[in-house]
Amino acid sequence: MPRSPETRAAIGRRAGSTLILALSAALVLATPAASAWADGPADCSLAQTAEPPFVGERAPAADLGPPFGFTPWTGDRQELLRRVVEVVAQQAAELGAPSCFQRKPEALAARVDFLSPFDFLVLTYYDSEPATRDALLQAYGRDPRQAIRDLSPIYPSPRADMILATVAYYDLDSDRIRVNRGKLSEADAPRVLVHEFWHAMPLTRVWTQPDGTIYRASGFWTQQRRGDGRIWQAVDGPTGLPFPPYLFDEAMATMMEVRFAGPLPYARRDLDQAVVFMTRLTDLAAPGEIIQLYLESRPLDFYNLLASHRDELS
Repeated sequence: MPRSPETRAAIGRRAGSTLILALSAALVLATPAASAWADGPADCSLAQTAEPPFVGERAPAADLGPPFGFTPWTGDRQELLRRVVEVVAQQAAELGAPSCFQRKPEALAARVDFLSPFDFLVLTYYDSEPATRDALLQAYGRDPRQAIRDLSPIYPSPRADMILATVAYYDLDSDRIRVNRGKLSEADAPRVLVHEFWHAMPLTRVWTQPDGTIYRASGFWTQQRRGDGRIWQAVDGPTGLPFPPYLFDEAMATMMEVRFAGPLPYARRDLDQAVVFMTRLTDLAAPGEIIQLYLESRPLDFYNLLASHRDELS
């Protein structure tokens, strides 16, 4: 599950450095010529059919304390999404992306789930156990306190705590953005949603190897599973990559978030280092090449690009 809470909690709320602003400026200034996308996908607006939401948005249950209680937002939810769509579409246009990528944010707005902390935890933890997941979601609708007691096999636990500490993530399996209303403040929602929209913007590519192993790529990240399996496992990428593949994706989404909302308040060294690396690579690559490889989910071509500039980047 790309951009999982486990991964996002490790990232935290990311680095607030001018280096990320530098990468943003470099990518936007190096927009591709129209011909650079001539062999791109014919329809990039919807990479897959999204699953319907498992639950609707719930009102806060009375007298629930942390981590399952949450405060209602007062703003207009549709206006929030409209603003995010406008920002991401404009960013895609500034990057020279084809019009179908510029239209994709509008489709993504219908795929954002604003979840109670309980729903956020259950949907994430029991993602591969639909019977347990659905039973717990229904139980919460009947009696929230009893449903929380029913979580005793998994909560409290380090993994559950990590999930509950996550503000939002893009779930590739369902092609939906999940928002934890117990952690995300209304004030931070625009910048976080811009970030998650950019995780959801790339095409999803799926292919099968002769041995039956199924692969899928989103952005620069690749996963695999056996033909009869349910669990996707991350592929580390070629030996010698300077960073884990997910960190390249995180740098791309963070760059666009920071371009919209300004530097983030917390620094993280490995993300800053990835941003510096991507800045250097942007200077070496053809105009617009990196954002094109990202949106078209071509990790192998991205790795080949890294290899071709190994000496300059070392």
